Amino acid sequence: MRLIFSLEKLGKSLHVSLAYGTFCPSYESYIGLFPIRGAIPENPSSKIQVALDWLTAVALGDIHKLASLFTDDFVHSVYPPTLNLPSRNKQQWLEYNKVALTFFKDYTTEVKEIVEGRRTVVLHTTSSAVSSTGALYNNEYVIFVHLTEDANGVYRIMSIKEFIDTLYSAEFSAEEKKRYESMGKKFNLREIAVNNGGYL
Repeated sequence: MRLIFSLEKLGKSLHVSLAYGTFCPSYESYIGLFPIRGAIPENPSSKIQVALDWLTAVALGDIHKLASLFTDDFVHSVYPPTLNLPSRNKQQWLEYNKVALTFFKDYTTEVKEIVEGRRTVVLHTTSSAVSSTGALYNNEYVIFVHLTEDANGVYRIMSIKEFIDTLYSAEFSAEEKKRYESMGKKFNLREIAVNNGGYL
């Protein structure tokens, strides 16, 4: 099958259509343009495809695509609760990503496992990127994507529960702050991210 997504670069919209599959011989040549790889079904269901579209849009920073995937009452929550981060509605989460995704480049996601339920897709993933200081960023997630089906049979995301590697996030934030300070910049990356409704 084919996945079509848009990549905004230098103020222009580039539309890319890629064939992909778990063992597609030409797939690796797209790494860098196509930001997700791993245990991806060759013929994903409509529900799994929406979850994959979400992963791709996050990696590309495609805010317009993200908005189109969500219901109006969408809610995003970060777990575990010990992080003390409030749940965010659609607008709050989109605004957060406008800020957070500017801190990274070359963002890619590897899908380790996908489990599909009646109205839920569970994703086990890892991500890698390069921060604005040039540091390598790697994290691990378990994501519950809850879906609803409209009258036309189109699935949209109504809520997401995202579990993250909290120890790594805290350590990376502390080290990134030191790197900024060594460059003569007083910049608390985690504080800015949290103030904009999210986390690293």
